[in-house]
Amino acid sequence: MDVRVTQPECGRDFSDAGQSYAHTLSEKRLEKIKKKSQETGIPEDQLITIANESICEVNDKERRLLSFYADPKGDGSEPPWLLERIYWDYLKEFKTPEKTRKDTVTLSIRHELNQLLRAKVFYTTNTLPNEVRKVYKQGTSKLLPPEARPIGNLFCTIAFHDRDEEDPSAARKTLVEYGKDNVSNLDGISSEQRNLMYLRIDRFGQLSDAITFGRKAFLPRSSKKITIPTHQDDPALYQRAINQYWETIFTKAGDKLDGTITRLSRVPAQGITIDSNFHYLQEAVRMYMVAQPLEIAQANYPELSAALDIMNNKIRVAVVSMKSMTEYHPNINPDLIQARGHLKPETAEIHNQNHLIKSMQLAPWTPHDVCDQVEMLQGMRAEVERFPTLAPIFDKIVDQASPHMKTLGSAYKAPSHDTLDFSQ
Repeated sequence: MDVRVTQPECGRDFSDAGQSYAHTLSEKRLEKIKKKSQETGIPEDQLITIANESICEVNDKERRLLSFYADPKGDGSEPPWLLERIYWDYLKEFKTPEKTRKDTVTLSIRHELNQLLRAKVFYTTNTLPNEVRKVYKQGTSKLLPPEARPIGNLFCTIAFHDRDEEDPSAARKTLVEYGKDNVSNLDGISSEQRNLMYLRIDRFGQLSDAITFGRKAFLPRSSKKITIPTHQDDPALYQRAINQYWETIFTKAGDKLDGTITRLSRVPAQGITIDSNFHYLQEAVRMYMVAQPLEIAQANYPELSAALDIMNNKIRVAVVSMKSMTEYHPNINPDLIQARGHLKPETAEIHNQNHLIKSMQLAPWTPHDVCDQVEMLQGMRAEVERFPTLAPIFDKIVDQASPHMKTLGSAYKAPSHDTLDFSQ
């Protein structure tokens, strides 16, 4: 099965997406690409193509996201999401168009865009509700306060979830001030709507504290960044903080999913080794398969149960698949693998079928360029091209995913430039 993603053409009108990302590569980007080519052996023109595709992809996905914010139900029945648009602009303010992922080729803001567009699929299929009204704990039902209910809180949280960990200029104080300044300038809303937005923004400050593990700050009278520990630098306390809020539970799950599926990529990422992948996946196992926060959250937030179940299965498919590619990788440090005998890719057992049924439940409504499975398989295929001994592992993963991929996007009303290509 071919897992290509057909990219939109550059030059499209993105006027409804605000200030779009430049359609040409700067001299600085080209210099980085040249250096990356020398480091990896990947031809420079191939890296330039990938970089240009990334620019087109980000512009197109931003247009789709903002069209959704302008008309959430797609039929004019719901007013525009104003606060969600404000926090998208906040993200763009503090994540510059030149910022790339660790591969130094693709744009970093893909990370948030893909999570937001996956959340859009959940919402437009009614898998996510308009509001999260109740929380159940210890057998008791409790109404959430009005500012904690809008599903748009999730979209705002996805937009700002990494900022405090990466940019001292985007700390909690800035997050709150930016939102309130923009809300104060909104026209055509009632004082009641404005006050509710202010309360939501105060909550966002709490969510930012919960989801930030290590806050970036500048040294006094210096531009040098340091990391200030949060949650007593204890992953368990960090997990507990995340689990206090439905928004951070869902956002962190999407963040971990995206981080897992992109551990292998078309262009090798700087600082990401097979050994580091192993440790990253061990953390994912500890966070999601041992602690089981999503199963607990399903009981605590029944209105989110269906969406959390799908997300939980997506993470399990990603972790099982990536662990297989990692543990059987020829470059893995053998001391990390505690196994009797010798692991052979050609005899490996991998079974994702049951989790795939649930994780791909929304496949017909999911655009192919937003699907986590497509993203993961693209990276895996590139790794197989670099290390052919992994082919038996990859083939098994693809064989199990193929039946579910065939329905991908079949019910999605795609723009004319969105094409599905899963040729045999």
